[in-house]
Amino acid sequence: MLSDRYPKGDASSMYYDPAYPERIKLKDIIDNLDDVLIANQKVKTLLSEFGVKNIEYLPILLKDHQDKLVSEDYSILNVLGGVGIVYMEASEYRMDVLLKLKLAG
Repeated sequence: MLSDRYPKGDASSMYYDPAYPERIKLKDIIDNLDDVLIANQKVKTLLSEFGVKNIEYLPILLKDHQDKLVSEDYSILNVLGGVGIVYMEASEYRMDVLLKLKLAG
């Protein structure tokens, strides 16, 4: 878990790109160059309703290119562990030779 060492307040701010000051429309999930999953409270509620429990929510402050607060409603979603989503034994597939060797150990 990251929450014990995660920064608080302004230290957790993320900024919109100053090269595109007009692009500040808020969506439920925000794409970013850091490749982290950023989502709002609506997504958090939906995941909770579906029983997803292996996510740590790290709150962030979204700020525009002029350092003005845009929203406090977003978090980085830190997925803890992994979940198998394909039932290999019941699936028809052709595995890549290199992947097969990698999975074999």
